[in-house]
Amino acid sequence: MTPVSVVINTLNEEAHLPGCLESLRFSDDIVVADMHSEDRTAAIASAFGCRVVMCPRAEYVEPARNFALAQARHAWALVVDADERVSPGLMAWMVIHLESASAAAIRIPRRNLYRGQWLTCCGWYPDAQLRLLRRERVRYSERIHRAPDVDGGILDLPAGGEAYLSHLVFDTWESRIAKDNKYSTLSAQALAREGRRIGAAGLLGRTAGAFFNAYLLQGGFRKGTLGVALAWERAFATYLKYAKLWESRQQP
Repeated sequence: MTPVSVVINTLNEEAHLPGCLESLRFSDDIVVADMHSEDRTAAIASAFGCRVVMCPRAEYVEPARNFALAQARHAWALVVDADERVSPGLMAWMVIHLESASAAAIRIPRRNLYRGQWLTCCGWYPDAQLRLLRRERVRYSERIHRAPDVDGGILDLPAGGEAYLSHLVFDTWESRIAKDNKYSTLSAQALAREGRRIGAAGLLGRTAGAFFNAYLLQGGFRKGTLGVALAWERAFATYLKYAKLWESRQQP
């Protein structure tokens, strides 16, 4: 197998990290870039045999990805989060195909799980992620939830195949709404720095559009109550982002 480093950025991930590491036994170079966790994250990683490096704590992970990638030893690196798992099929794909891959980066489908249930509607699948990278040919943006810039071609692994990442996206609606609240603030701040504005029509239109896109165009209506809940969550996250953008433009 072509050697592959694995890099993981962590912050207080003692609950998720053991399961993640168990899915990574194919790699002889696992780098855990820890943002000064206050739990047992670093100890768990060290006990597993990972190289643990400390990096500055950030509000979101993208700025820390570049730091983590710089610590890896191999030309190829797989970027994972502590709440993700590498499927046996993805490991098999790397064994068979990675040596002959000419791309600079590989986009991997991700299966998001809610209480163990695979979410296949409302934009949650295939949720493809640029995660298998030639380290010297990619760089992450400072913007939240942005794919890295890639110098070269990108290969897309097929949706519906056995090569994928599993993502324990959330177990309770309380935890999901807490994430929406956090990330909507960061997204609104980024939009404000770009000089973006929003009015009543835009706020209403974007919120309603997010719901109907998730519920009708992305198949939420096929999933009963879960589909309704997921579509409203997408709409609520959109509302928060643009309402906070509007608020930031108001005089104190």
